[in-house]
Amino acid sequence: MLMSWTPSLGQTGSDTLKCYTMSELRHIATNMVMLKSCNKQLDYANQMILNRGYDIDIKNLQITNLANQLSLKDKLIEFKNTEIEDLSKQLRLAEIKNKNLGRGFNIMVGIAATAIVIAVINR
Repeated sequence: MLMSWTPSLGQTGSDTLKCYTMSELRHIATNMVMLKSCNKQLDYANQMILNRGYDIDIKNLQITNLANQLSLKDKLIEFKNTEIEDLSKQLRLAEIKNKNLGRGFNIMVGIAATAIVIAVINR
């Protein structure tokens, strides 16, 4: 008899009828509010994860660009080292040539001086 005085709502299924009391409806409503709040928090968390994914993609792109720059700098350093080695060889050859020219000049001066002395003596 008290059941008829309590407001209730019914939900029909294929062959059953379920009536909910006010306390059950309040409990269901409270759970629905909590579920909506949890769903919003889940959406927010998913958006943060998506943003983190974008951040990771950007960082990976930056790392790739920096690696490419580093590779180019390594190639430039290798080229410059080769250029330095070539210039060092050229410098060593020029120093040797200069020494030989100096020796040759000294020998020529010695021969010329000897020739002059011989020419003066034989005169």
